[in-house]
Amino acid sequence: RLSYLYAGDIPVYGSQDVYSGISSPLEDTDLNGIIFSDSPWILADNDDLKLETQALFPQTSARNLRLQAFGIDAFRLYPRLKQLDSVPDTQIYGATGLLTLGRDRNINRELSWARIEDGDAKLINPGD
Repeated sequence: RLSYLYAGDIPVYGSQDVYSGISSPLEDTDLNGIIFSDSPWILADNDDLKLETQALFPQTSARNLRLQAFGIDAFRLYPRLKQLDSVPDTQIYGATGLLTLGRDRNINRELSWARIEDGDAKLINPGD
């Protein structure tokens, strides 16, 4: 919060760089209240594939998690490219976000939103 600047109770937004991707409540308590967007893969705690991947490839960096999510989406997207191209407004819920095919034929993604609470990232439901 920006209370030390007498800014009141205004929302504070940050990039995905504010959160390491690894839950560290003791270290991240000073980030409480910050709102940021990131990949669902980083923010999900109950994703079976993420848990299996972490067991096979233990890491200490969100960079590795984000790279794994990118690889998973690339693997899953390839067989569905024709569907994305032929059926307008098709959306795929990927590890890196909500994926769509843009007019320029690039893959667009919509990230998930989270807020740091008690030093941990908590998903924000749309409309909250």
